[in-house]
Amino acid sequence: MNSLKKWLVLFSTGIAIMIINLDLTIVNLGLPRIAHELHAALPEMQWVMSGYLLAASVSFMLFGKLADKYGIRFIFIIGECIFTLSSLVAGASHSIEMLILARLLQGLGFAATLGLSLIIIIRAFPASQKGLASGMAITITGVSQAIGPTIGGVILSYFSWRWMFLINIPLGLIAIIGTLIFTPKDSHKNSTMKVDYRAVLNLVVAIGLTVFAINEITQLSTWLTIGLLLTGSILLIIFFVHCKHAKHPLIPRIILQNKRYVKIVLTRMCFMFYMMSMLFIIPIYLINIIGLSPMHTGLLLLMMTALAMVTSPICGGLIDRIDYHYPLRLSFIAAALGSVCLFFTANHLNYWIIIPGLMLYGVAVGLHIASSIHGALAETEQQHHGIATGIFFTFGMLGGAIGVSLLGSIINIMSKNYLLHHISAGLQDNVLTKLIKVAKGTLTSHSLSGNYKLLAQQSFLSGFHMAFYILCLLMVIAFLISTRINRA
Repeated sequence: MNSLKKWLVLFSTGIAIMIINLDLTIVNLGLPRIAHELHAALPEMQWVMSGYLLAASVSFMLFGKLADKYGIRFIFIIGECIFTLSSLVAGASHSIEMLILARLLQGLGFAATLGLSLIIIIRAFPASQKGLASGMAITITGVSQAIGPTIGGVILSYFSWRWMFLINIPLGLIAIIGTLIFTPKDSHKNSTMKVDYRAVLNLVVAIGLTVFAINEITQLSTWLTIGLLLTGSILLIIFFVHCKHAKHPLIPRIILQNKRYVKIVLTRMCFMFYMMSMLFIIPIYLINIIGLSPMHTGLLLLMMTALAMVTSPICGGLIDRIDYHYPLRLSFIAAALGSVCLFFTANHLNYWIIIPGLMLYGVAVGLHIASSIHGALAETEQQHHGIATGIFFTFGMLGGAIGVSLLGSIINIMSKNYLLHHISAGLQDNVLTKLIKVAKGTLTSHSLSGNYKLLAQQSFLSGFHMAFYILCLLMVIAFLISTRINRA
């Protein structure tokens, strides 16, 4: 591929990467406003995020397999179309249920686009520049995430939250047209390949039941929650056993036997748990508990997204020089240290705590995304890159969905318990309702005053601090796993 054409491929494919990541950071910033206008509770707010991640996680592997069968470019264009049309549905939503449905569809478009876009870009560049190519792709991710909070702050300050989705439509059309013109037709595909749709259904039900049980843990009985989790776990085990013995497995046996690749996927799952949880709970804390404006919140979130933008190309260069192992390990160290910083947040804004925590998040993201996707592709054969990428993103998105659901539920349960142990008897119903909503992060603390405001803030922070304790512990575990990748 000539030098000009590889940059044109990067441009057209990069637009698709941009709208996906732009959508990610903007939507998180808008969750408090959406919850207020659509009268959504915390579990429904979780579904706006975890539904998106759930749909992506159950379909990444399928789209990866279909990409190997029908061609990466073909499936990539389908994904772009799905994402653009579902953004229109999201922008037109007049109920929380309609918005959640649109987010599920967006998740499908996300799954068919993100992983394949990285393969398209990396294949467009020569072997000596593949680290640079992945770094450039992640730079686009970083730039879009970096400008996302700022654009989101402007939209929420001057326009309806619906424009967070509607701005995807013209960008999506540019990406679709650009891909059709600049990206070459597929040369690596196997139209005779069999797709195990039974295994796909098994995986969808297994992951769906697991995420549903965690997300609705406050609404379901204990035994029903346990039953759903056990059923999901059993179905997941059946899925892997089936893949091990099936004639045309969804996951090739050579992939399952690749211990280095499996460890990379495990660490990716842990990191996405951390990353998506942060994107979910930080805006709620800043807007609803501290009481910052969306614009102020967007500028603070710029601290983490801008650093991801700066770190990712540096990481790409490091990969070309020293391989992916060390940047991958450093990402978990930075994430753990950031979690420690944010553990000390209070009911007032302390820049000496929040800024280092957000900056370390940005460094961790910049280091991790480039190094982990490069490692996943480096440890697998080219003919399996489609399904390898699908597995990589499937379990990464699953980690993110579980993170949002689990930590959201923990904050929900702990804040309510703290509140019930500290409220006085005879409290008026309208005040109690406001207290509960603020404590759960679904109503701004400005709706209360004096001791009531302080009590609601402290209730939320009891669960918020526990969330960062869990995130720090998980990053330590991921670091330990990453130190053993090259020993497999």
